[in-house]
Amino acid sequence: MHTVKYALILPFLLAAGAVSAEAGTCTALFVTSSGLSFGASYLPSVGTPLTLPLAITVSCSGSGTLPFFALGVTAGDSGTYSSREMLGTTTPLDYQLYTDASYSTVLGDGESGTGIMTGGSGAVSTQTLTAYGYVPPGQWVQAGSYSDSILVVVSF
Repeated sequence: MHTVKYALILPFLLAAGAVSAEAGTCTALFVTSSGLSFGASYLPSVGTPLTLPLAITVSCSGSGTLPFFALGVTAGDSGTYSSREMLGTTTPLDYQLYTDASYSTVLGDGESGTGIMTGGSGAVSTQTLTAYGYVPPGQWVQAGSYSDSILVVVSF
């Protein structure tokens, strides 16, 4: 089994980048993110959560195809999957990442009730998986920039 780790920064967004590693039928395996920016659209008084999709693309360079893989993420700076936090001002801003659009399975490492996403079929060289960002309503925090750092972990 091989593992690729890809650092994502959540400065109220997930930054894109790439990491390579040997991958069975691939010359190199790359992980990129579309970015997740909650921006200035969070209004705690509205009473509804702020939700956004996050595209994470796993691709194989050269003429190879993707092997079957599992994709998970670390807990981030808060150190726990159950209550992720973005830090910025004196009060953290709670958020979560989910594997599904119904926001029922927390994206994690597949342990302690968290889920992972899977992909790869040996028939394609690129596959995009969608995770879902969620900021609960009613968090009265100071205006400013908030961020978290997580790692995407791809095992194949």
